[in-house]
Amino acid sequence: MSRPKISDEDLGRVMGIARCLKLSFTEEQTLAIIAVRCRLRL
Repeated sequence: MSRPKISDEDLGRVMGIARCLKLSFTEEQTLAIIAVRCRLRL
C-alpha cells in the first residue's frame, strides 16, 4: 500500500502540536491525523 504524500507544513503542524501537548504518536496515527486535517482544511 502506497503512502500519501505528506507536506512538510502538515507534518510540522502535527509535530508542533504534539510537542506542545507532550504527546507522541505512531507513524500510522500521525498519518491519520494529517488525513483528517486535510479533509477538514484546518
